[in-house]
Amino acid sequence: MVANIADKVIWIMDSSKVVDSIGAFPLPVEILQYGYSHIIRELKSLSLNPVLRIKDGVPFVTDNHNYIVDLHIGKAFDIELVTEKLNDLTGLLETGLFINTCNKIIIGTSNGVKIVENGNKI
Repeated sequence: MVANIADKVIWIMDSSKVVDSIGAFPLPVEILQYGYSHIIRELKSLSLNPVLRIKDGVPFVTDNHNYIVDLHIGKAFDIELVTEKLNDLTGLLETGLFINTCNKIIIGTSNGVKIVENGNKI
């Protein structure tokens, strides 16, 4: 929400967050607790390989009292298609896909700082 209303968004990270392609890690999605098993079934029917995130033997609960599901999609998936499928699901609140969210990324590396500008951010 903050990124959506900000005039400029700058992410700062270290090089461990940089991957060759999207899908190197599971894609987290936040879902409502109410009806979560139905949402997981829907994600399975879309072949998104959902796994409810567990911590200390119980489902992990966010600050907003929701669950996180990690989608094991793999590399080189169609970002627009997956985004469209996820946005159509009732009870799915947010995804870890932050497409064109930031204006600039500052990456700390062992060789110094790398700055990536996003010309697509409106």
